[in-house]
Amino acid sequence: MWLDARIPVHLVAPEALAAARAAQPDAALLVEAGIAAPAGAVLETFSAPPHPAGCGCCVARSAAAAAFDRLFLARVKGEVPFFASVLAAAATEAGRAEIGRALAADPVVPMRYRPA
Repeated sequence: MWLDARIPVHLVAPEALAAARAAQPDAALLVEAGIAAPAGAVLETFSAPPHPAGCGCCVARSAAAAAFDRLFLARVKGEVPFFASVLAAAATEAGRAEIGRALAADPVVPMRYRPA
């Protein structure tokens, strides 16, 4: 039997974030900038760049990947309460694409997180 210890990531619509958080109170939140997040949650935000990730004027890793990294490192260092999963929400298509790319193609994120 194989155990997948990566942290599950649940994609949620911004309008369903509060209900999803109530159903999973031990989940951290990763949200696109501008989305109202429930108070008291472990929270990281990201902004989708105006250009595709990796273009000449942007960093090679996406903003969502960097936000996933910050969440993971804060958890490992004990800087935030332990969380068993992540609720990820984006209001724009670019934001949803950032989350998807980070989970599928980033060199680090897929080793720590998995789509639920």
